[in-house]
Amino acid sequence: MAAMLGAVLASVNNRFAGEPVRGRWSVSGGEIHPASGQELPLADGQWCDVAGSALNDGLHQVGAGGLSDEEFEGTVTPLRVPRELLDLVSEIEAWQAAQGDAAGPYASESFGGYSYSRATDPATGLPMTWEAAFRSRLSRWRKL
Repeated sequence: MAAMLGAVLASVNNRFAGEPVRGRWSVSGGEIHPASGQELPLADGQWCDVAGSALNDGLHQVGAGGLSDEEFEGTVTPLRVPRELLDLVSEIEAWQAAQGDAAGPYASESFGGYSYSRATDPATGLPMTWEAAFRSRLSRWRKL
């Protein structure tokens, strides 16, 4: 979900960022911990953005594990992504999975008795993307 969440947050130009916490961090057992004695203001299940790490830069969910062990000097920024948007990201992932690999410039193709057509974005005439399919539902979180 981290990759799609990152794409959605970039699409709406809104990271829902809290106050960044700069310091020394230790990652062990797949989880991040302050190594320099400061508090890490994150709740279990909350998303954060790690910067300055050699192995773990990017979005991570607290308590989900999966981080590579290391110590680093950097920034952990708590994200306050609304539950409703997280649910929509899950819906977008399901839509993407159902669409398969829809990459490519062609909306329809036929050869040798075989043909197919993809849904098209009425605004562009190009194949439908998740950005176009969910544009109206994402617009309420968009920052200019």
